[in-house]
Amino acid sequence: MGVDMVFYVLELCDDTFNPVVSGKVLLKFSDCEDLPIVFGHCNVNEIVFAFFNFCDKSTFVDNASQYNLTFEKIIVGKHGYSMEKCDNGTMNGGAPKATRLCTRKNGVPVLELPSVLNCNATLVGLSEKIQFTNETAPTEILNIATDTQILTSSPEQLNSADISIAASIAEKILNLSNSNVPGEAMVAAVTTVSQLLDANKTEFSSSDKNLTSSITR
Repeated sequence: MGVDMVFYVLELCDDTFNPVVSGKVLLKFSDCEDLPIVFGHCNVNEIVFAFFNFCDKSTFVDNASQYNLTFEKIIVGKHGYSMEKCDNGTMNGGAPKATRLCTRKNGVPVLELPSVLNCNATLVGLSEKIQFTNETAPTEILNIATDTQILTSSPEQLNSADISIAASIAEKILNLSNSNVPGEAMVAAVTTVSQLLDANKTEFSSSDKNLTSSITR
């Protein structure tokens, strides 16, 4: 089975549809019209359908900010990065301008709104910001988390200093405990760590290894 979709067979039980896989009920719906099916058919005895496991190509236009962003397919639970890049005249020339998350709601893949990179942000600058930012500034935390995630989206290009700084930023965000901290910031920090683990292993210092290991435990 490929990663693009997951197949289910639903058996009809009385007047309720009970999706069953290996004998385990996954979802219940009162009638066929309530099913989050992308395609398929419904008859008296059974339903056969497929859940796509990705968000399709997308375009996001923000007229107020003059953003026109395009994204390729994104696997559910993963972030995708925009085709548009920061201008070469900025600090992060060539880096993706934005990222967006593909999630699943009511069984259907759904795209979150994009987060846009400050094309002049640097990991050093973000590290300095997070040192003086606490749980009472949720918007600032989210911006730092998102910028760090995007700046580490090409892990093969990161050097040892980049890895150390980004890991420290992620650790700081993940250690924040206040309920005011946006969940999106935590997701971005976890994604950053995941990306760092794909960096060139020769660029890891022993402290980097210990830090990323402690975060992922």
